[in-house]
Amino acid sequence: MTKSLKASLRKGIVGIVMMTTIFSLSGVAALIPVAQAATIVDGDVIRNPSAAGDAQFDVYIVKLMGANKYKRLVLNPQVFASYGHLKWENVKLVTSEEMNQYKTSAMVRVETDPKVYALAPNGDVGSKSWLNVAAETYVAAGGAWDQVYTINAIDGANYAAAQDLTTSAQVVTFLTTGVLPGGVPPITGALNVSLSADTPASGTLISGTVTAQSGADLMHFTLTGTGTVTGVALKRIGVSDDATLSNVYLFDGATRITDAASVSTGGVISFNNSSGLFTVSGTKTISVKSDLAINKAGQTVGVQLTGVTMTC
Repeated sequence: MTKSLKASLRKGIVGIVMMTTIFSLSGVAALIPVAQAATIVDGDVIRNPSAAGDAQFDVYIVKLMGANKYKRLVLNPQVFASYGHLKWENVKLVTSEEMNQYKTSAMVRVETDPKVYALAPNGDVGSKSWLNVAAETYVAAGGAWDQVYTINAIDGANYAAAQDLTTSAQVVTFLTTGVLPGGVPPITGALNVSLSADTPASGTLISGTVTAQSGADLMHFTLTGTGTVTGVALKRIGVSDDATLSNVYLFDGATRITDAASVSTGGVISFNNSSGLFTVSGTKTISVKSDLAINKAGQTVGVQLTGVTMTC
């Protein structure tokens, strides 16, 4: 994970541990036991605390396929939480040598979709490209079918759709560099942007059939530094539709600072003002709130921060 999105949410551990360490994953920190040299089995979640820079905070899900050993990056805390069997206290610490025994895989298919996608994480967000080539083209480019992970819908929805992989050259480029066609758009600007410690996870809607829910709290992000924010880009995630969020707003504390934005095709939500949406001098936390449409009970919805533009 990069420094673009980090926060400090601490979780306690029930039970007695001899030693603890602070572990953060792009927006979440948890008190977890320091693991002794543990046996790694299929489905385990691992982290290398000795990795350089922000890589020390990355956690991966292990996949063992015979002699082949793979690992896949967990994109953000919401994705981690969407897998109910994953627990922060069960993350196993490994050495650099042990971590390097696992080949990183970014090839997935969503459990409800037969298509295979290539993923390109970028901090707490990411992009995905459909592997739109013949099976033999993928294999000839160096791909292996046993490295394809099956993921849930929330995990898949955290990646914004990018240009398809349609040629052998594009597949080779991705498998060797991790770069999708068109690249991955970064969060730009001099301000530091992080998920706030109290940002909500994606939740199940409780809107009724007669009245809509107003001001649902979806996300908090914190900016540190000095500058004027001119654009904020979000993406609707979760098992929901574009009509679920009827009016989306940005709030500074209790003060609404934008007009209502709607959700466009593909779940995109944009706030733009060349004169500035708001200014930052020090630290400022922005909340994303939305009105929820009626007859949407049972859907799971959240938002993902995909871009912040600013002048300094």
